Amino acid sequence: MSCSLIKQLGPESLAEILPSKCSPSTSSSCFSTIACSQPQHLEFTATTMPQRCPIMGLNEKIAEIRLEKGTKRIEKAVFLQNGLKFRCQRCAVFCCRLGGPRLLKKDIERLEGAGYSREKFHDIEQNGIITRADGSCIFVSMDSKHGLFRCSIYNIRPTLCRLYPFSIEKLNSDLYVLKLIPCCSGINVENGECVDERFFDEFLKEIFLGLIDSDAL
Repeated sequence: MSCSLIKQLGPESLAEILPSKCSPSTSSSCFSTIACSQPQHLEFTATTMPQRCPIMGLNEKIAEIRLEKGTKRIEKAVFLQNGLKFRCQRCAVFCCRLGGPRLLKKDIERLEGAGYSREKFHDIEQNGIITRADGSCIFVSMDSKHGLFRCSIYNIRPTLCRLYPFSIEKLNSDLYVLKLIPCCSGINVENGECVDERFFDEFLKEIFLGLIDSDAL
């Protein structure tokens, strides 16, 4: 399953998505650990989210994004949650274990431009990155120095990887909803960025407009 299609996750549904030998445990109503018994895997330990993490509300709308009528220009983005913070931990704990993401044309071009052969990474049937048998993206690699798995193409990662742990739902031609996928160890970390209008403009606006231009929403 592509991370872009996940709408509501709990311990039970997460267990269905992850490899069969991996089981999620919870702490303070937040995902804390995925322990994999497969010998080729390490134990994945995500940062436990603070008690203030509003996990029960994370699938609710974060913001409404309205376009100017008949255009692809943003009229306004209204944020509906306060206090939410995020910073990518580059941990490959959740997002990289949910299957290879769907690819846009520019994603393929960027990877090919970096020297990767399309035949080696492109799942034509799913129009996404090839997924390993264990459910992980083929670009997840072992960082032996730190004993962790990492995304080996982080700086040129696909659009939907850059969007994670957020998703965008189209309500009509002019109105979109920004949602949060509550399955990420970067949510509400102490050094996280406040998810607000500034955050959207700096980190998500270009992604959002790119998805609209490519008719991916």
